[in-house]
Amino acid sequence: MLNQTSPCLSAEELQHYSDGRADEVLRFRVEEHILDCPLCEAALEGYASKGNPGQEQVQQELEQLKMRIMETREETPVNVRPIWFNRLAAAVVVLIACTAAWMYWNHSADERLFASAFQPDEAGVIILRGEEDAPPEQALAMQLYQSGSAEEALPHFKNYLSDRPDDFMTTLAAGIAAIEAEQTAQAVEWLEAVRFNDPALYGEATWYLALAQWQQGNKAECTELMRELATAKDPAWAEKAATFLEKLK
Repeated sequence: MLNQTSPCLSAEELQHYSDGRADEVLRFRVEEHILDCPLCEAALEGYASKGNPGQEQVQQELEQLKMRIMETREETPVNVRPIWFNRLAAAVVVLIACTAAWMYWNHSADERLFASAFQPDEAGVIILRGEEDAPPEQALAMQLYQSGSAEEALPHFKNYLSDRPDDFMTTLAAGIAAIEAEQTAQAVEWLEAVRFNDPALYGEATWYLALAQWQQGNKAECTELMRELATAKDPAWAEKAATFLEKLK
């Protein structure tokens, strides 16, 4: 798009205009837009002459474009566009729209799955809320985390755990807070320490470690941990892991 700040027309808008299904508002938008946008003008002409090409045709014409641009750059007048260019412009609009929609849906599906699985209020770390004689750094860390300030809580978790590395309940809480603060590498470090050193917290630590791996984009590692947890002796966490794996199918 040249000399214009408004976004290009969508494939649906171009198709509706070309098919005669556009209302008055859309017709005005299309006609105003193509005055300054050669790409959308060419795409519209492509729709009118060819319609909506399939993905295989799009791929073929994209390859042809690379060759033809070089061949016609000096031969084709500035104001004259060959028919193949118009068709290709329409195809490009469709391809971009489809790709963007797929990427959005795929990304949103991952986020929805993570959100449905990450429920820290169900974690056993709520036991810590009742400790009135907790050390200051531990108490402050939990207070900040429970008030919704997970990122601010992390330095206080670190300070406390530097003196009490064997407090695996607090380490678990710190790992969950790190996930919420999107400090995934730190979360993995803490949760692995709990998972390997405290059998009583194995199920919960493995669950949140798997979610940390998912958040980090390590889907294979997450899936492997969930499969391990699904066969564990703890029925509650085994069931949660099995449910998660079922949603992946």
